[in-house]
Amino acid sequence: MSTGPRIAPGSRVTLHIALALADGTEAYSSFDEAPVTAVMGDGTLDPGVELALYALRPGDTERITLRPGQAYGTHDPALVRELPLADFAAQNPPVPG
Repeated sequence: MSTGPRIAPGSRVTLHIALALADGTEAYSSFDEAPVTAVMGDGTLDPGVELALYALRPGDTERITLRPGQAYGTHDPALVRELPLADFAAQNPPVPG
């Protein structure tokens, strides 16, 4: 068991996070880059994700399953934007996924 202060509102946390869809497809991961740093309650993390982190301690590892309504929400077609490929720099083209 880890020791140290528990995560609470206003805590500054630095963590690696991976988000996966229900089918296991990874939607985002910070494990191959710099960790995410946020102050709990500052809006960086979704409130449902923050709720799942409260009471953890430094060094804890946790696997958390949240339903769309508890985290980033369900797919909303009104929020999808199509951009012309020409809007992206040739040296950094978008890739599927």
